[in-house]
This record gives sequence, structure tokens and C-alpha cells, in this order.
Amino acid sequence: MQDLRQTKEWANYLSSWGWEVEEVDCQEQTKARILIRKFPFTPVSFFKLQRFFGKPNLEKILEIKKRHRVVYSIIEPLSKEGILPGYRQLSSYYVPSKTTVIDLSKPINKIFSAFSKTTRNILYKTSSVKIIETDLKTFYPAWKAASKTYVPPYSRINILLSVFGPKAKLLISQCNGKPLSGLLLLSSKDTANYFYSWTNPVGRQKNTHYYLIWQTLQDAQKNGLKYFDFEGIFDSRFPNKKWLGFSDFKKKFGGTEISYPGCFGRWF
Repeated sequence: MQDLRQTKEWANYLSSWGWEVEEVDCQEQTKARILIRKFPFTPVSFFKLQRFFGKPNLEKILEIKKRHRVVYSIIEPLSKEGILPGYRQLSSYYVPSKTTVIDLSKPINKIFSAFSKTTRNILYKTSSVKIIETDLKTFYPAWKAASKTYVPPYSRINILLSVFGPKAKLLISQCNGKPLSGLLLLSSKDTANYFYSWTNPVGRQKNTHYYLIWQTLQDAQKNGLKYFDFEGIFDSRFPNKKWLGFSDFKKKFGGTEISYPGCFGRWF
């Protein structure tokens, strides 16, 4: 399963707003991408190495840190094997420390049967909900109007879509032509990632996001993707109560819960 943070598209996206990209050898994959950025108005830098397999080459990391004058770095490995000497566990994270993943190689009826009873009952019902792919000019205003949390600037999302190209999709559920929920889906070589989403009050009342996820799973499978990653659920090790509601929603679609070691940081 290729993580989004180790794709060339993700590196290119972050490069577009100031990050530099380096590569390091790892035991279990050819390369892992390190992202580096200077602290404003200083000659020193910060780096992050995220969602990589195996143990990275420590000598190469030290060389990169020296060359870029890195004073602080964080790593977020896929397994404990990737934790490097001198890095201490942090109480927060940059990418989710726990997620749920659906195996799309299973027959679609098996995927459906793993949904919660509530979810299956909703999807059994005949509905006027339509799922369509749309553009940012339609998606973004509806997202802004529905969201009670931070929404990235239009220009940044536009760059993200441009960099990912056909691997990015804006999907909405609608009734009578009115957007009710939305999903920004990003794909790696084998995984569809639930990246940004929103639902407005009418969409919640009509349960339209259930239909949107179900259609997305079917389409991802037809397009040859092997996994669907919900990109984060509540983790009791690093509790954030704001995550409880949408985590409960995501868990209703079954899948396998995966926990990562967390985030580790080091000065110098």
C-alpha cells in the first residue's frame, strides 16, 4: 500500500509552496522522500520524514541534516523499526496515527456485508441522491458554507488538484441539483485516500455521505485500486475529542484499523 506522503505528486505539491525534497534509502523500499523547509528569515531548516517502510539510512539522514542546517526534524514511520536514535515520542502528530483501511480486492458484496447494520439499512433504501464528479468552482463554495473548521485557501487546493491531475477527484452528493456533501479524493498507485470531506445540514439529514462513500468504493475498485484509506480516526493514545464523531462514521464502513507508532521529534 503506497502512502500518499511518499508519492511524487505529494512532494511536487509541497515543493510548490517552498519545501525542498531529498531522498534516503530504506531497508524495505528503494527510496523515501524527506521534505525540508527553512524557518522564515533564518538560515536553518526543519525536516519531516513520513509514512516510510523499514529503517532509513542514518548516515544519509545526518548528511542531509548537515547540508540543509536542519535544527529540528520529525519522523512518522509506518512501524517501530523506523524509529531512529535520539528521537523522542511527541504528544501530537502531523499525519494521523491511526486509520481504517478497506481492502478493495474483496468482492464488492463482501465489502458491503462488513458495513454496520445502520449503514446497510440506509443504502438499501431508494434515494434521490446523485453522486457526480465536479470542479473546484462548484465544490469549494459548498465546502466553505458547510464547514465549521479550517478550509485551506482556494489557490492551495487548486494547486493540489493540478499536481495530482487524474489522481485527484472532487465528488459531491446532491439532490435536486444542490450539493449536500463532498469528498476530495486523492490516489496513490494502489490506494484511494479520503482526503478532505464535508456535509451540510441537509446532507446529514438525508444521509447523503453514506451514498457518496459507497459509490466511491465501487468506483475505486473498478479503477483497479486495491485499498481505500479513510485517512485518520480517533486514537486513544493521542486523544482529540473532535475526531470522535467522524471517526464513528468512518468505522461504520468496516475495514481494518491500523495504528502507527506516532510522531517522533529531535532537535539537531
